[in-house]
Amino acid sequence: MSEVKYPENYLTILHKQIDLLQDNIKRMNNNSFLIKAWTIGLLALCLGFIKDFKAISILFLIVPILFLWFIDGCFLYYEYQFRDKYNELTEFNTQSTNTNNFDVIKLSKFYNITPKSTNKADEIIDKMLSTTLIAFYGCHILFIGILFLTKGCCFV
Repeated sequence: MSEVKYPENYLTILHKQIDLLQDNIKRMNNNSFLIKAWTIGLLALCLGFIKDFKAISILFLIVPILFLWFIDGCFLYYEYQFRDKYNELTEFNTQSTNTNNFDVIKLSKFYNITPKSTNKADEIIDKMLSTTLIAFYGCHILFIGILFLTKGCCFV
């Protein structure tokens, strides 16, 4: 059984690719955190400007929250995709192969850091309905509903 022949700079490429994937994961996580901060800030700003709660006020508050919830779900979706790619890469490099040269299929998989293309809409909705996002954004919507009911419903 002969050993696999890897490119000379294999470890350098491997470490660089792992760094790129980790940076993408960190970026998606940071973006998700910033979206949550924007949600809280936007909610506070909107509540400060609303004098009396009318039906249009509810839309004015809930629509941006739903929009930011969707964006947060997208960032979470891409973060999970990059985590899967990272796991694939580390799993691929811990497996041993019995070939004499670097397999072209595995080499293309090795250099590819693009997340897999799946049914994005369903998966983004799944991420939006994750426990943490439902708790975070659900509390905001519940807060708006309670405020609307306690401050009086003025539909004019």
